[in-house]
Amino acid sequence: MCVTDDAKTIFTGSYDGRVCAWDVASPEAQIIAEEEGKIAHLTAASDGVLYSVQKKEDEIKKISLTDLSTR
Repeated sequence: MCVTDDAKTIFTGSYDGRVCAWDVASPEAQIIAEEEGKIAHLTAASDGVLYSVQKKEDEIKKISLTDLSTR
């Protein structure tokens, strides 16, 4: 789990490979990426990129927070 610098969005990763963005002002989440395998760790970077590390594959992926697409 990680939080944006402005504390308005929380990101979570799960066992099913989904990365979700949660708006703290509402109870709804948006799925921003679906990866294969469990998400082991999420870390937000100040340059507007969320990094996800997958447990099974031991690889890091970047998700742009600007357009919410996997790179």
